[in-house]
Amino acid sequence: MQTFTDVDSKESIVKACKKADVIISATGAIHLVDREFVNPNGQQIVIDVGYGFLNGKAVGDVKFDEVQPLVKAITPVPGGVGPLTVASLFANIFVLQEQREVIEGPHPLS
Repeated sequence: MQTFTDVDSKESIVKACKKADVIISATGAIHLVDREFVNPNGQQIVIDVGYGFLNGKAVGDVKFDEVQPLVKAITPVPGGVGPLTVASLFANIFVLQEQREVIEGPHPLS
């Protein structure tokens, strides 16, 4: 099973995406992924990590309204992976604080 693909052209990206079980787009290129990228079998999962603004509205890398009917599952922008990103950030802050206390001792302000 192939887990990722190196690509050097839009054609190779589209070809790789059509074969994929999961498409994760984190390019920041608004609406890069459209119906051309997905397999018509309806079994793909699309995770949109990209974020940008179009006409004052938050949008992602994926043309959500165009791709949603063609795939098994898709994350929206906003409201998709963003809350998970924030939760992971806070979890990592607590882990780092615990590691710091083990290495350096308690922080003088705590």
